[in-house]
Amino acid sequence: MTDADEQAKLVRGRLVVRSEAAFEELLGKAENLLRLDEDGNPRPQVELARCSNKRKVDYFLLARHLAKIGKLRESDLASDKEIAGFFGFQATEAQRRAFDLKREGKVEAVGRGEYRLVPGRVHDVLKDLGAE
Repeated sequence: MTDADEQAKLVRGRLVVRSEAAFEELLGKAENLLRLDEDGNPRPQVELARCSNKRKVDYFLLARHLAKIGKLRESDLASDKEIAGFFGFQATEAQRRAFDLKREGKVEAVGRGEYRLVPGRVHDVLKDLGAE
């Protein structure tokens, strides 16, 4: 075996992460923040009253994203009205905070008043929510 082959083997052995392991890690972090009921609605495991409204929108869209992966919901979309109703603030506030997250590249607006988490940003959202 050549030095290049040995180096390649070392890189694969020490740095390559199986997708299952990465997903398990993600779920472990999310599990500290929330549970999902049978309909895919979030059940907080942390105190959300101290969180900013922007973090609350992050939280709701993360739950919706995971509910779709878990096949508890058909869609990962959430409306501004759903988010606002869950947290008890106005839909316009949900729109503003979702727009803030869209500017950060964490959320995409799919239709008028409909949002989803950008899948590649799940780890960033978990970090922002304090799930280290």
